[in-house]
Parts: sequence; C-alpha cells; structure tokens
Amino acid sequence: MRCFSVVQHLALLIFAMGSEACLVKSMSFVKRMGSSVKERIQNREVKVCPVVLRHSGNALELLLFEHPLADVQLVKGTLELIDSSIESAALRELKEESGISKVLSTKYLGSWESGFQNQQWHFVLCETEQNLPNHWSFYTHDDGGHEFNFFWYKVGDKPEFKCHKVFSDAIKQIEIMCI
Repeated sequence: MRCFSVVQHLALLIFAMGSEACLVKSMSFVKRMGSSVKERIQNREVKVCPVVLRHSGNALELLLFEHPLADVQLVKGTLELIDSSIESAALRELKEESGISKVLSTKYLGSWESGFQNQQWHFVLCETEQNLPNHWSFYTHDDGGHEFNFFWYKVGDKPEFKCHKVFSDAIKQIEIMCI
C-alpha cells in the first residue's frame, strides 16, 4: 500500500475517478493546486467525521452525542497536517471524543461542502470491534474538558433533539450516503 500525504490523499479522493489516467492527473493537480488544499487544512476548514453505525432489528442507527454546551452533535474534528490520512484523522477523533479505539475497518464515504465557515467535511465509516451500549458517557479533554453523552439515532427518523443546523445537515448527508 502506497502512503500519500494528507494533501495528496485529499486530491485523490476529490478528483480521482478510479482509472490510472485520472490518478496521474490527480497527482499532477496536487503539484499545481496542492497549496490551496494545504491552506484549507491550515485554516482548519477541513473536517473529518467518523461515522459509526449499528443495526438494531430492521433499523440502522447512527452514533450521536449530546455536548453539554452545544446540543447534539456527530463526532467530528479538524484534519491536521500531521495526520497521515483522512481515515487516521477520523480514528484519532473517534478515540479523542468517544473513547472508541477498537475499529475493525474504515471506509471513506465521501466529502461535503457544509456551507458553514467554509468547512469541508469528510465522512469515514468506522466499523467497531465491540458491541457498543445504548447509552454511555465519555469525558474528553477537548476544549478544556467535557463529558459527552452518547446515544443512537434511528437513521431516517425525524430528529427529536436540538442541534446546530450544520449537524442536522451532516446527518442528512450521512443518510444519503448510507441508505
């Protein structure tokens, strides 16, 4: 497996169409346009969102949490220049914000321009090794430390919780990608 820098990886994910010719064009694009992608990372505009799903009966459920100061959210964080890939950044964020560290596999789902603070979100499906409980709390050191309360949301249901518009729009994007 060849390792790419975050900038190269982003360019490949955004522009590669699956063929070798597109791959060569993508790498050429990185050389010409890589600074704009790098600038977005430096401006903290590129976000990663680890998506954790589970089957419950016939329903598909999405992991969410309640932030003590900011309502319901998805696990999400900033792609850092030190991250080796979008997937590794998603795993880092998942561990930092939820305590989940045992992941069997990851799958890149796609990207989304959120329209909020010029943020581009990258969604990564994370299949966990363990069966997760219906509810749990996790203390994170993010932003000075908070206790996040995790729960499962039935995909496709009307949300009966309060959240920022960017998170409700992100949930809709995940539903489109996963249904």
